Amino acid sequence: DGSVFGRPYMGTVGVSATYLYVRDIERRSGNTAEPEGYFGAEDLSIAVSYARPVYRIGKNNVVSAGLNLKSITQSIDTKKATAYAADLGVLSRFNKLSFGFVVQNIGTDIKFVDESYPLPLTYRWGVSYLMLDNSLNLALDMGKPRDNKLNFNVGTEYWVGGMFALRAGYLRKDSPTRDALAGKGLGSSGNETLIRLTGFMAGTGFRLFNYGFDYAFVPYGELGSTHRFTLSMKF
Repeated sequence: DGSVFGRPYMGTVGVSATYLYVRDIERRSGNTAEPEGYFGAEDLSIAVSYARPVYRIGKNNVVSAGLNLKSITQSIDTKKATAYAADLGVLSRFNKLSFGFVVQNIGTDIKFVDESYPLPLTYRWGVSYLMLDNSLNLALDMGKPRDNKLNFNVGTEYWVGGMFALRAGYLRKDSPTRDALAGKGLGSSGNETLIRLTGFMAGTGFRLFNYGFDYAFVPYGELGSTHRFTLSMKF
């Protein structure tokens, strides 16, 4: 009827795009000293999202549900493949405690030429708890990809005056995600300091009126490190 808890509410709608491009990959057909040329590879994901509260338990306890619909396109040199997928999630808030569950990448296989590959179907659970008058948030996240073992991560966020945030996180030592960040199996020629830092992440955020800025530092072990910036606006 277009209402939630007796009030008109259409829910929350979002649109996002994720793009990755790698250039100057060497083309080789044998054990040649010089490459025969270069090519690129790119990934593009476009998602439309919708979420809304669906059930209230008491005054401050709310259960919400959300959906992502995604198109995923990958290309390597002149070859291109496309897949379509959905993410389904539920979030329950009980005063200062929140629980979440999501199933990611429910969809079609992605096919290059004559070979098809399944999307990385993943089940994730998470819990967070607010402390210090809601200024400090502690979180634990667990994930189970269908083709890998269970892994978990921990993180924290602290807001100063409701405007400035400090964030930190850690990936479990034998987490598949951490192995990927460390460039596991690439050799030992990387920056040893960054390798030791792999698994630790840090960031900050700033909010003023309806505008926000976020920064995160993520070490990638032997692959180097990344600096991530986000600008946001609420309307």
